[in-house]
Amino acid sequence: MNVNGLSIQRRLRRIIMITTMVALLLSGGASVVVNFFALLQITERDMKTLSNVIAIDSTAPLTFRDHEAAHELLTSLRAKPSIVDAAIFDAKGLPFVTYARQGSFAPVSLRALTASPRADDTEIFTDIIFDGEKIGTLYIAASHDLVKMRLRQYSLILALILAVALAVAFVLSSKLSAVVSRPIAGLAGLAREITRGDNYRLRAGDPEPSTPGEIRDLVAAFNQMLGEIDRHRNDLELQVQERTAALSVVVERNDAILDSAGEGIFGLDLDGTVTFKNRSADRILGSTRSLVGQSLHARIHSATCPDRVLSHGDCRVCGARLDPPVRTGRGTFNRFDGGTVPIEYTSSTIVDARGNPTGVVVTFRDISERLVVERMKDEFVSTVSHELRTPLTSIRGALGLLGSGLLGNVDQRATRMLDIAVTNTDRLVRLINDILDLERIDSGRVDLNRAAVVAGDLMIEAVEGIQSFADRAGVSVTTEPSKTELWGDRDRIVQTLMNLLSNAVKFSPPGTAVLLKGSVRDGMYTFAVEDRGRGIPKHYLESIFERFKQVDASDSRQKGGTGLGLAICRSIVAAHGGRIWAESEDGKGTTFRFTIPLENLEEEVEGAA
Repeated sequence: MNVNGLSIQRRLRRIIMITTMVALLLSGGASVVVNFFALLQITERDMKTLSNVIAIDSTAPLTFRDHEAAHELLTSLRAKPSIVDAAIFDAKGLPFVTYARQGSFAPVSLRALTASPRADDTEIFTDIIFDGEKIGTLYIAASHDLVKMRLRQYSLILALILAVALAVAFVLSSKLSAVVSRPIAGLAGLAREITRGDNYRLRAGDPEPSTPGEIRDLVAAFNQMLGEIDRHRNDLELQVQERTAALSVVVERNDAILDSAGEGIFGLDLDGTVTFKNRSADRILGSTRSLVGQSLHARIHSATCPDRVLSHGDCRVCGARLDPPVRTGRGTFNRFDGGTVPIEYTSSTIVDARGNPTGVVVTFRDISERLVVERMKDEFVSTVSHELRTPLTSIRGALGLLGSGLLGNVDQRATRMLDIAVTNTDRLVRLINDILDLERIDSGRVDLNRAAVVAGDLMIEAVEGIQSFADRAGVSVTTEPSKTELWGDRDRIVQTLMNLLSNAVKFSPPGTAVLLKGSVRDGMYTFAVEDRGRGIPKHYLESIFERFKQVDASDSRQKGGTGLGLAICRSIVAAHGGRIWAESEDGKGTTFRFTIPLENLEEEVEGAA
């Protein structure tokens, strides 16, 4: 029953009517049930009494086998309209005489009769005793028709009482519900009027004297509430105005701070759409119109950018669901005047209170001037390195001659000093060679001799190249060779693998293992070097690929590194069109991965053209 659209008066009336009807039905029903079972008990008790009397009178006819006397005895049961069937059975359970009010009654035996009890009749079995010995059994079956008739009479009386009671309840409930609902309806109308006119000075009138006390209290409380609202409303409006003004000042100050920042700032939602930008972002990208509401991913990446082929969710700049949540790097952004600008960016995922990503904040800066300075520095370092390598080679040769004794005997103390000098000279030569090698790769003066090579052959060659170093360190190196063919420079890929393997061995405790393996995905072959060393903190995972960057400054002294190995690896991988990165958990080891194309992508591009 849907009562959502009914008025209070109708609801009260319906509740009273339903309550009255349910109460009468429950009480009347209970009375009918009680009377029904009481009549059944009375009928059964009367039948048992009558059965005992007839059983005593049946002793003589049954003893002398007088069928006529026994039949007359059962025929006397006609005085009881409720008795429909009766029979006297002998000691063997066979029928002696039978009686039926209507039709015929011919039981086969007493056992058959007891095996099939009647559902609608009361059946009574009484033993016939003579001189303490059972000589037979009396059977009487009484119908429930009389009881049912009485039940129908009771039900009819109950229906009449219910109809009268409902009529009286309807009249009373109409008057009662009107008394209760009229003040409430008035309050509802007043509330609607206040809402439409926004006038809290209105008040409800005094209720009628016949109104219940609770309703009178409700009206008084309603008027009091309107008075409180009216008193506090003006104060609330003043507070809202003050807070709005203060908030506007804060927003303007924050906007001024963001616009004054030298770095460009973008705010993105989960779909990569720009929700905020500052003036520096427009200045760096040369934008003269608002980017709010547009996709940043499609705007800033050029056609040659690796991130361009990715969706915005997988882009390291625009993706909100990437790991780690804070990502840094360098790249090139498209300007709106058709040019490009080199930038250094930081992308930070915005996380709500439940830990779910809601967007990304991208900060970036123009590093054009820094790249010019770095290029001048690189050229200076390259020039100095070239100039230093020749005299260092001569010094190394002279020290070698002195240490060999060809120029005269040298005492033990001088020999030790010569060994130190030779070791440091060799380290300087390696550093200069690494700097020159890195400078040639980055400047593009080194041509990659690309060809189809088997990944497993490269792995085995790299492992064999550092095996003696691993044996001295007490670290085992294992590999999972693959027969997959790659497109790359064999020597440079082996150089990268050896650099990564030597680093893994260098930072692995004795007795541990280093694993070299690979896998194929999305047209690229991914090499992976896993160790069980001390691990790398997450904030170092990007910077370790920069020149002279090491997690611990003492590593260059204790481990003998130059800090250029990973930078060389990154340059070689980038020249192949791949990507290199590190995954690590502090204290639990590190995995370095880099990708190499499976096919000659340049030929595919030319063929497509």
